[in-house]
Amino acid sequence: MIALVESPGAGKGDGGRTMIERIKLATFVLFLAGAAVAAPARGSEATMGPIWIGVVREDGFLLPVARLKSGTWSTPWPEAQRDLDSPVFSGLQVPSAWVGGDSALPEKWRLHPSQDAPVLLRASAVKKIESHCSELWAVKTDLGKPAVSDDSWPMSKAGAASSGGMKIRTFALVSSTALRQEALDFLDARFSEWQDWAAKQSKTHRERSRQKGRPQKVELGDLECIETPGPGGRLCHFGASRRFGEDQAAEESCDIRFEADGWFLAKNGSLRLLSKQVGFGDCDMNGAASETPLGLFSVGEADHVLVETDDYESEGYSILRVGEDRIETLVSVPGGGC
Repeated sequence: MIALVESPGAGKGDGGRTMIERIKLATFVLFLAGAAVAAPARGSEATMGPIWIGVVREDGFLLPVARLKSGTWSTPWPEAQRDLDSPVFSGLQVPSAWVGGDSALPEKWRLHPSQDAPVLLRASAVKKIESHCSELWAVKTDLGKPAVSDDSWPMSKAGAASSGGMKIRTFALVSSTALRQEALDFLDARFSEWQDWAAKQSKTHRERSRQKGRPQKVELGDLECIETPGPGGRLCHFGASRRFGEDQAAEESCDIRFEADGWFLAKNGSLRLLSKQVGFGDCDMNGAASETPLGLFSVGEADHVLVETDDYESEGYSILRVGEDRIETLVSVPGGGC
């Protein structure tokens, strides 16, 4: 609280300010003090903006995914297309619409590789690159990675990238037998219900799965988790599948299978399902889709996740917001396809 006391000598020793002027000055000081107290303690750097979130491929090219300014996400960077025009850009100077009205893309970025310390990257130019059967504009960096074969899609990723001081933490593969078994039991109790629902959506897949024979046991693939300060507990991404018929145990088999991909929160000794996507597919992901978590970051008091989405002959990127009982998609962009 700030108290104003009118002194007998007012107007003489204070530079001649009137009472009204001193009230305005005190109000301004009070406003600054309140603003400092009200600043969020976690993820506050992300609220200043503009902040960019992107993905860096193994060949060193950076793909800008989304821009955050004043609490609002946007995806102004142009999407992948079959054939792009070939303008020549000077450094990072691109059309203003590509960067949400800013003068240029940020020059300095931080790469957040899995389980390693962040790496400072410097962007130098905007180039046209290939992804699957598409072309897209990407940012050349000084990562210095060797070139990767063009026919390897989706190309491996070096990690998530951010500008403006945004901190991103990476997920870790879970090797704990106890947590993996708990997750497997959790999924096994729900798999048949999910499978029945998916079969009703496609007569072809329903008949194919029946022809192959008895469903096999649920197989848990990668389980990646991270401690989350928002809702608390461990946020985990899972991938699981089930094959059909006695001959499906062979590793070389690429026949129909039922797949589930999603998220759960491990907290207070229980697992809570946050989201899932299910469907029938094969070993080439023909008919099914999956997500790969690239990192978790905070905006204000909310936790967010950057993910790569992959399905048959295409890829993309999304930013998700994590809640107590669900995960919602905020923005999504295609990253190339056929």
